[in-house]
Amino acid sequence: MTSAKSTLALMAAGVAATCVAGAATTTHAAADVAPPCKITDFTTSLGPVQAGAGQRYSTLDFTAYGGRTCVLSDDLTNFQFLGAQGRPLPTDAVAPGSSTAITIAPGVVGHLDLHWTVVGGTPFVPVSLIFTMPADDGTNAAPWTGGPVNGAGRIDVGPLHA
Repeated sequence: MTSAKSTLALMAAGVAATCVAGAATTTHAAADVAPPCKITDFTTSLGPVQAGAGQRYSTLDFTAYGGRTCVLSDDLTNFQFLGAQGRPLPTDAVAPGSSTAITIAPGVVGHLDLHWTVVGGTPFVPVSLIFTMPADDGTNAAPWTGGPVNGAGRIDVGPLHA
């Protein structure tokens, strides 16, 4: 019986040691998670534009810089087209109903899908597209190289991806 008790005690100690080791690994992994991105952690630009039948598709590209790795979420808000001298233009940004996040490191590009049309109303050509991040104060502007946008300024904002 002493041998059986010893075996049970050793097994229990092994389970406890495994649990402690697992907790340490989890804590270490949690420490490796990158912090959320701030407006100042990346540059923003419009990707190449695909066109057809009055429809336009592109990406809003986020490139990390400054030696910092961070987690970028697509919960960006307050999209606004701007014209000359920073004048607000009609903007109707429709974002996805779900939230996606990706990790970007210096030189790594994240993409947010965009779709707009030049059909309807009197099209205008923005100078830039600005947005805010709920977790950070401030705005970021991407120079608009996508050509005309329909008169209502509708832009569909798709999911974020690497």
